[in-house]
Amino acid sequence: MKPPLYLNLGCGDKVCQAHFPWINIDSNPVTEPDVVANICDLPYEDGEVDMVYAGHVLEHLSRDDGVPRCLGEIRRVLSEFGQACFVGPDYDRVTGDPRWKEMGDYDNLVDRVLHGDGSRDGAEHLWIATATNTLAEVMKVFPAAHEVDIRTVHGVWPVFNSIGWQFAIVTGEA
Repeated sequence: MKPPLYLNLGCGDKVCQAHFPWINIDSNPVTEPDVVANICDLPYEDGEVDMVYAGHVLEHLSRDDGVPRCLGEIRRVLSEFGQACFVGPDYDRVTGDPRWKEMGDYDNLVDRVLHGDGSRDGAEHLWIATATNTLAEVMKVFPAAHEVDIRTVHGVWPVFNSIGWQFAIVTGEA
């Protein structure tokens, strides 16, 4: 029996060292991932992967080409019963909930959600992500995908912060 294969795509400096055997993948070698690879061209066989986590990744890809290619690649490498989880910033939650306005540095938070953090090449957001528009993109490849409460995915997936202005979308049971 083969050991499970779990991928943390576009990990940046958020490498997972949890109790699960996550493989951290990023195209930028400076972030020191386990594997340097393009997340739209993964070095894995069809159906070889059990779980894929993409935290704050899709909004960094072009919506017309990069997102569909990445999602197609995830579909390709996932096993028959494999699952994927997508986490990202929800612009609607940030701007629609007064709690975030009261927490200080609100303008900076909105700017980061809109544009990315600018910490390095590729850190910019190429489209404004919300739970609704991201779920619509994911459902094109994973029709059964659905949003779940970000707080429910923390134990299974390598979610680094379960902050309420983020969305979580899973392709199977959370």
